[in-house]
Amino acid sequence: MQRVANFIISIGAAGLLALGGYLGFLDRTASATAVLGFAFLLVVLLLLAKFKHIKGFGFEAEMWEEKQIEAAALVDRLTLLSEAVSEQMALIASKLGLWGGSLSNIELAELTEQVSRLLHAAGASTVRVSEILGPVYGRVELNYWSAAQRLVGDTLNNEITTIGALLRSSAAEERPTLTQRSQTASADKDRYSQIHFQQFLQDKTLDPLITFARTCPTLAGCGPLHAELDELNLDLKHFQASNSLRRRIDVAASPPRFTGTASG
Repeated sequence: MQRVANFIISIGAAGLLALGGYLGFLDRTASATAVLGFAFLLVVLLLLAKFKHIKGFGFEAEMWEEKQIEAAALVDRLTLLSEAVSEQMALIASKLGLWGGSLSNIELAELTEQVSRLLHAAGASTVRVSEILGPVYGRVELNYWSAAQRLVGDTLNNEITTIGALLRSSAAEERPTLTQRSQTASADKDRYSQIHFQQFLQDKTLDPLITFARTCPTLAGCGPLHAELDELNLDLKHFQASNSLRRRIDVAASPPRFTGTASG
């Protein structure tokens, strides 16, 4: 049974090494690094069984027969490691080569939970865990900004399209009012285009988008848009405070729920 397990791990490690080398050849550095990292962990799992003396993961153990309690703890921790490695390896493999294959906030949150448990089991400090997972936390926060920005932009574009359609089909006496609305919407679109994500990277707040949506004439009366922006703002603040999701929704895929126009 042990030989079969070692054979399976060996095949998996060899396959990941080959995939990592291929991705490196294609100059896909980030993907290659992740795949090669998992290959290394599988090699570690393979080699651990060959030693009678094991030191690490917070304790030191001699023979499995001599220290059953410590051996059981080692099995539990290696199980946690193997589950995390296997699940994330499958997740990364399923994303490679797909258009728009970035991870959703739900997937990123699950990844951080698994890695956090693994690092704590290996004896890493809370500060060190936060340092390691910092880039992932930043990506989750940026996804909330992207969802809010896309929500405002889509609503504004829908409003401009609606006004244009009304202009083409309106009576002569209605056109001056619609023309004014069209000009106002174009001016609002110019203001919107000046709101960049670099500002979020510095301030880490959705306030510029929320303020714009509430004060620009084109979107000022759009209650559903304002409500959804408030929800995203609460989501962001909750994550910043706890590194956990307030709502398990995929904000990276599309703006949640509301996709209407300011005109109704």
